[in-house]
Amino acid sequence: MCPEKERYMRVVQKRLSLYECSQDGRMAPELTVKEYSRSAADQEEPLPHELRPADVLQRTMNYLVGKIVNCVPKTDEELAQWYDFLWNRTRAIRK
Repeated sequence: MCPEKERYMRVVQKRLSLYECSQDGRMAPELTVKEYSRSAADQEEPLPHELRPADVLQRTMNYLVGKIVNCVPKTDEELAQWYDFLWNRTRAIRK
């Protein structure tokens, strides 16, 4: 659901969400979802293998709706993180 290059870049930059980590706090590749990023003149065009086909986008959306949407947190801080995560990752699908 997330290209390998992006996964490792986000680990180095400490930009992983708690929803993308295993119980011990490490990155879980099977839980990592491609992050939305704005188009900019200085960004490189994505490589062909970085583009997600329709079936992967569908599987990603099914994962978000089936696993993450149902995990509504109890505190306001966690709720904000949950909302931001879902908004960002579904925006990446819409892009």
